Amino acid sequence: MAGKQKRNLSGIYFREKVGKTFDNICFEDLPKKSQEEILEKNTKEWCEKLCLALGETINELGTTLDLVKE
Repeated sequence: MAGKQKRNLSGIYFREKVGKTFDNICFEDLPKKSQEEILEKNTKEWCEKLCLALGETINELGTTLDLVKE
């Protein structure tokens, strides 16, 4: 998982092999390659639900931290 900090923001966890063991890692914290593999093996409807859940997380963060992108 080099390059990304494990933040656990969305609560949408996947099992990811890290070294010789497995760890529960949130979708947004996974390496891009792992994210792409997950998206490729799931249905369009499943991917839509994932997007909605991630969108909710982004909105909650914006509300909590009073963030607006200009």
